[in-house]
Amino acid sequence: MWSVKFFTAQSNGAQKNERRINVKNELKVELNNYLKNCALYYDLPGIVLGASVGIRDFNYKGASGYKDIRTKEVLHYDDIFHMASLTKPFAAMAILMLVDQGKLKLSDKMIDIIKTAPIDDKRYEEVTIEHILTHTSGIFDSKFSWEPSSRYFSYQDETYDTLGLVIKEITGMNFSDYVNKNILLPLNMCHSEISVTTRKDLICGHQKDKENKITGPVMFEYCEERAPSSTLTSNLSDMEKWANEVLVNKTLLSPKSYDLMFKEHAKIEGTDQHMCISWFKREQAGHTLYGHFGSDEGYRTCFWICPKLDIHISVMSNITTTPIRRISEEVFDMLLTII
Repeated sequence: MWSVKFFTAQSNGAQKNERRINVKNELKVELNNYLKNCALYYDLPGIVLGASVGIRDFNYKGASGYKDIRTKEVLHYDDIFHMASLTKPFAAMAILMLVDQGKLKLSDKMIDIIKTAPIDDKRYEEVTIEHILTHTSGIFDSKFSWEPSSRYFSYQDETYDTLGLVIKEITGMNFSDYVNKNILLPLNMCHSEISVTTRKDLICGHQKDKENKITGPVMFEYCEERAPSSTLTSNLSDMEKWANEVLVNKTLLSPKSYDLMFKEHAKIEGTDQHMCISWFKREQAGHTLYGHFGSDEGYRTCFWICPKLDIHISVMSNITTTPIRRISEEVFDMLLTII
């Protein structure tokens, strides 16, 4: 009797495992078709998608379209993209590493670190590192539109870039060198860099002309001054390594700093999102996600994680008009089918 039960259990286990494999394979086919449809329906030169569900041992990487619309060279999922504002969470990581080392506090005043204020306004004396990381300094278009104490969210690239000056003052290293050495290298993100000049292996961006035809190339103007807000270049495999770090491994920061990084700091008016330490927080289908979007002329990207389900999604496209949020949300719904 025992042996019958044993073999029946074994058989049932094998059947369940086979069903799981079939479901995952079906999802990969569905994602392949979805990418092709996105490229066609949204009239994109190219798009790549990386998605993983750790609790189901599911991993997907795919691409559709072209690197360059002129040459029709086929896009590969591990081609190098300009990541735009996906750089910002890496800047937050760099600052929090210095906090862990006791070299900074988030409450430190910017004026005490950068002796020359970038804005001639006494209110700048109130601005802290935390204000910059959470886009709540009150600065908009290089002037104060709100009091820093109001903690009103206003997304600003130029203000965020001053974090590079903070890192240079504290460490003696340029922001690009610091992140390349202390974050990308330890995580073995060997295809990524904080770029200050244009990489030869970077795929070109595209735009649409007045007749709505795709044209190219469009290239981002790299420089050290823009490094903290916009200059990460990477690919899907490396962004998966970044996902593993912030979801599972958590080797670069203390547990306290990881908790702090994902703590809500400001409500983003008119949306369903909150701002954490350079990470956006939103809800979908009853689950909490953290991530960021990137947009510069010629490129559109996003990166999202769901810690509870160990899910990560990366989407990259080489044209700005890509509806990146819609795509990432639809992919998340598709991933839920295997949970």
